[in-house]
Amino acid sequence: MLLLPEDIFVKHLLRGNQCRSFHGSSCPAAKNAYLLLSLLLILAVTACATPPVRRIAYPYVPDESPVQWLPVCAGIESAEIRDTVLPLIVHVFKVDLQHPNISVVTSEPALFLDSQGTIRAETTLAFAKRHRTLLAFNAAAFHTASMLFSTKRKIVGLHISNYQRLSPPVQSFGALLFLDDGTAKIIDNQNEEDIPHNTVCAVSGFWTILRASEVVPSHVRVRDSRMIAGLANQGKTLFIAAVEAENTVKSQGLTYDESALLMRKIGAEDALQLDGGSSSTLILYKNGKQQIVSPTISFLPLKRVASNIGIIYKDEACFTHQ
Repeated sequence: MLLLPEDIFVKHLLRGNQCRSFHGSSCPAAKNAYLLLSLLLILAVTACATPPVRRIAYPYVPDESPVQWLPVCAGIESAEIRDTVLPLIVHVFKVDLQHPNISVVTSEPALFLDSQGTIRAETTLAFAKRHRTLLAFNAAAFHTASMLFSTKRKIVGLHISNYQRLSPPVQSFGALLFLDDGTAKIIDNQNEEDIPHNTVCAVSGFWTILRASEVVPSHVRVRDSRMIAGLANQGKTLFIAAVEAENTVKSQGLTYDESALLMRKIGAEDALQLDGGSSSTLILYKNGKQQIVSPTISFLPLKRVASNIGIIYKDEACFTHQ
């Protein structure tokens, strides 16, 4: 995360306002600068995840034990994948997109400031509360002028909400599409011919890591927090995996290739990396409120991201009988 705009601002503030001590009561400008520097230090920690793990002594190889799925509501199941040796913590969900109570929502047009993907930033938790989702997670990577001062984000790649295209495609990236027949599709490149006209919602991702149950080799060989979407059963089943790595003592995260092995283990046939690192956020409505499923091992506040995806559940009984 570049902090150049903030660094320039601080230097400008200090120039011509030199004092003997930042703590001196006769130097309000310096005191303000000291407070700002403190805020920037918090930003530097907040905006950046724990550094990715580059030295991998113990490769992740999924065991052959079956995934222990637990019911959330009809059509949705959850599971935990853990490796105490690595160590590793992963939260996974399986969603039946054909279930009559289930629908999908993405960040809506009201948030967008233009037709080029500029959007008001918000946390996935705020998105989940507004849409009263059962499950919500972050989606696309983004650009921003400043994580501290800017309330805007610019989505990198395709974004569609309720058939409306709000951010243009970027050919070099993949995308996750939700169609009007209750299925989903992962495309390797955001070519116009690969985006069906019946696409109701879509979010941009990075790259396809799994195709027809075969690992698609990747150049991303560092471990980090990951948010991954997977599909199976001809796009009728959606898998979501949140890989934690904000505290690498407790969970080291995964590389792209290791993420592909994980997705194959839980049942996905195709899989796409969404925005990872400290953007990775997974929210579940449970026990009467929206709760943070991931990250759970970070003491930092949630990052305001660009785009989000939510799973809407129509049957109110699901919310009241959890």
